[in-house]
Amino acid sequence: MNAVPQGLSLPAHLCAQGPSVSIPTRLDACLSTPTDAFQLHPDVTPSDAELLVKTHWALARLRHRPAPGDMQSLAGAARRLVGDLSVDDRLTVMHAWGVLRCNPGDDVIRAYTADFRSSDENSSDDSSSDATSSSSSSSSSGGEDALDGDQCAKLLCAYGRTRHLPPAAHASALARRLVEEAERDALHPSAATLGLWGASLLGLRMTTAQLDVLARDAVQQKKLAPRSLAKIVWALAALGYDPTASDLAELRARAKDAMPSLMAKDKEALREALLRLGDRDVAVA
Repeated sequence: MNAVPQGLSLPAHLCAQGPSVSIPTRLDACLSTPTDAFQLHPDVTPSDAELLVKTHWALARLRHRPAPGDMQSLAGAARRLVGDLSVDDRLTVMHAWGVLRCNPGDDVIRAYTADFRSSDENSSDDSSSDATSSSSSSSSSGGEDALDGDQCAKLLCAYGRTRHLPPAAHASALARRLVEEAERDALHPSAATLGLWGASLLGLRMTTAQLDVLARDAVQQKKLAPRSLAKIVWALAALGYDPTASDLAELRARAKDAMPSLMAKDKEALREALLRLGDRDVAVA
């Protein structure tokens, strides 16, 4: 995975560094260059699983959405190669679609997530059901129970960003796994952000007890970036969270610390979210 993927055209000054330079190192340098300096080579169509995953990973890292023709080519390759990808590789591709806000086709997404679902997909496609509803027993592939919190968060966020509505029981099970990981302090700060953001985009109905766990986990995360905190507070408000006075005070305190580091639009969004959560003293900065 260290070689630059075939079929990806990098700026000449990066290619000159030689094959010993890892992909992340090259792409870190690419981040300071125009996004059109990194594009799918016009004569190459992704034809193998490794290339497919590397291409999606790189495009997501650069947050560069390919031209429609290239995106169609990638979607076609993704459809053909789904059976050749590991669980982690499928999650990488799904996460990339979310970052790029690109839906390659609901049928493709269903194929990529079939092994992650323990419930009957045909039972319901409405993801706005109660996240505490019971789910059917896990399939032989493990279903949601085989995923950790980070993986569940990536799926929820990818579903929301690609505007794909997964089966309600599946989305609810992912949310429950997220809460379980938070309860045992095993949820990474970025996973909390992605998971809550995805749940809010999907319009999941979660209980106050579940949201209490996620909110309390967020305020205890010392390494949570200010913008990530703002996203979490916004998502909690969008999910209809009704915090206790003490929980609201904790969120307000963290928001006050985060405000100086936020851009104006993020400050305003955070103030609005706090107001929706019941804070009547939103002038925290």
